[in-house]
Amino acid sequence: EVATELLNWAICSFLSGKCYYSAIHRSGAAEEIFAVYLRSPTYQEKSSADELKSLFVHLCSPKNQREEIEVSKWFIDRLNAARNSVKHKQGHGDEYVHFDPEREAEDSIRRAINNYTQLSRKTSLPPVDSILDFYAALKIKASQEA
Repeated sequence: EVATELLNWAICSFLSGKCYYSAIHRSGAAEEIFAVYLRSPTYQEKSSADELKSLFVHLCSPKNQREEIEVSKWFIDRLNAARNSVKHKQGHGDEYVHFDPEREAEDSIRRAINNYTQLSRKTSLPPVDSILDFYAALKIKASQEA
């Protein structure tokens, strides 16, 4: 229930066209909560981030386990950089936003939706009607850019 509310408000923030940092923060939290359930002994599934990391590591073809760990850590750090910057402020070197907030919000929401969808196949979750609005808005944006 908490994660679905966060996801809904992340989408609403995104769709407002001016609350991308809020969307990143909320969708990141929803993504993490859904991932905890997906990885639990009950479901033993990979989250969206886990799947992306596995693909990236595979494509990098690390030479040994140490290199695989380093590549995995680098990827997860990059994947979560915007969310962590918005959520935690990562020290003195994190005084400015060095990312596209709209794009990062979109990516984070997509990962949260993927986790939500995957978990909803396993258990009953409250509906998040704004998901359809999110994809409709992306479709309109893509047609305008074409």
